Amino acid sequence: TDPFALMHFQRVAVYGLPTNLIATPLTSLVLAPAAITAAVLTPFGLAGHAWEMMGRGLDFLIAAGAVFADRPEAVRHLPQPPAIAFALWVAGILWICLWRGRLRVLGLAPLALGFALYAAAPRAVLFVDGGASAVLARAVTPGEAPRWTAITNRRGHFEIGRLGDLAGLAPHQIELLAAPETCDEAACSWRTP
Repeated sequence: TDPFALMHFQRVAVYGLPTNLIATPLTSLVLAPAAITAAVLTPFGLAGHAWEMMGRGLDFLIAAGAVFADRPEAVRHLPQPPAIAFALWVAGILWICLWRGRLRVLGLAPLALGFALYAAAPRAVLFVDGGASAVLARAVTPGEAPRWTAITNRRGHFEIGRLGDLAGLAPHQIELLAAPETCDEAACSWRTP
């Protein structure tokens, strides 16, 4: 699911695999049987133990998810990939899922090519929302990390958040964005190298 989350939400769950390795067996072996048992026994008033087992299983599932979700590095914010990289990832995943045996290995080629295209893709330096109520610009100075500048009107706060997502900025980074000091009521300007 990571390629889809990256394409649509510009974020990747770093601990998605270990979380699913805990959640899937728990759901299949405890929660689903307890739910079926409770559904069958409820009309007879005998579902108390099944509901209790399901409740404990859900409590464990939530606790296991919280262990990973509460970590500061649990979600990685990345820029949106090019459409061709996403298409290659989907093609590779489908190939791996649909074929058996040694042919499955061939699905790794489009996955690798998609990652190479994503890594080599140029990063946008300017984002403007459709209503022109928000602008996000990146200034790159050689030898320094990119600096982002945000310009918005009062209605554009949500749009700055969305533009920041597209740029791969984390929510705490978006909150720290500042407008250039050269803004007046009519226009903003700033110089970049």
